[in-house]
Amino acid sequence: MDEVEKLIEQLSDSDLVTTNRAMNALVKIGAPAVPALIALMKMDNEALNDKDEAKEVRANIVLALGQIKDIRAIPALFESLMHGSSWVQGRAAGALAKIGKPAIPALLKALKNGDNNIRCYAAWAGLSQIKDASAVPALVKVFGDKVADARLAAAEALGKFGNIVKKYETMAEINEFETYLQEGLNQAKLHLKKNEIAELEIVVSKLRIAATKKKDELAQDKGILLTDIPKPPKKGTIYQSLRRVRNG
Repeated sequence: MDEVEKLIEQLSDSDLVTTNRAMNALVKIGAPAVPALIALMKMDNEALNDKDEAKEVRANIVLALGQIKDIRAIPALFESLMHGSSWVQGRAAGALAKIGKPAIPALLKALKNGDNNIRCYAAWAGLSQIKDASAVPALVKVFGDKVADARLAAAEALGKFGNIVKKYETMAEINEFETYLQEGLNQAKLHLKKNEIAELEIVVSKLRIAATKKKDELAQDKGILLTDIPKPPKKGTIYQSLRRVRNG
């Protein structure tokens, strides 16, 4: 038995300290440990999902793969997001987020899944952590989801993009973000109700304000004032109303 196999075996140890040490050691080994971790992830789903110990092992593997950030793990992590226990699904979405931009297609695919939990995890634990502009249209579309939890997850995920806009360093990045934002809004208007569109426009307006402020900041560095900052939308609605629905 080689070192990787020994460490993987320790992931099922009842002692938390031993488990954490094994996981940290696997992360330090990095890429060479990925094939063995993936192979264990592909074990029989019944064996992995029906026993608490097996759930812990899979959760630990997911966490390790997320820390290693190897793109070879994306298919296995996607399968865990699709078919794992709820305990594992959130961790799988988070692990995909740590891998970053290469995992976006998998998370966008998860947003189309019929399972409410999967859509929520993909939006909140996944795409909102990557904060890539190309995810905006899909998140906007989820805002029209029939399930309140999914709408709330998408709204919260979109809300986090305001902070990432502040970190953009070029006009091109901001323009790309605004293009995706408008594209998503246009798509959403095709299937949303009027009240849903109004709520969505509040979120979009706040993101546009953040983008405009950043544009002016960049322009002022060059001695140019691009535009007046638009007034923020009226408070009131989206997060409060969605939370009321969620909390019933």
